[in-house]
Amino acid sequence: KKDTPGLEIANNCNMVGMRATESHDVILNDVPVQPDQLIEIRGEGPPYQNGWLLHIPATYLGIAQAARDYAVDFALEYSPNSIEGTIADLPVVQQNIGQMETKLITARHLLWSTARAYQKMTPQDVVAAETAASKVVVMNEGLDVIDLAM
Repeated sequence: KKDTPGLEIANNCNMVGMRATESHDVILNDVPVQPDQLIEIRGEGPPYQNGWLLHIPATYLGIAQAARDYAVDFALEYSPNSIEGTIADLPVVQQNIGQMETKLITARHLLWSTARAYQKMTPQDVVAAETAASKVVVMNEGLDVIDLAM
């Protein structure tokens, strides 16, 4: 409820084109929540997390891999008149491809190790931090790969 003690709506959404959305921040300071106010209560399912959300960073990884593949194919084929051979022979292009590979390996390793943790986990295991890290690292490394590929 709007009049709940400790609840504050920060009127901080003042971007052009977004003012009508009323997308302000909701700040909760020591707000008590009663059981009937909960959005979701844990049911009878397993007492541990499900790794199904890893499909999202896996998609990011696939997009980054495709960008890298396209960049490598382009580098192997493109031959401007100013050089002999293709741009794949240029050190800067080779360095960028190496950076892309390193970032993809990093992202892939973290994503796969998190997926393996889900396969081997017991109810006492918690891999929420690994899942969150996988999503962030894969996304950031993927964006870097795409930037390098361009």
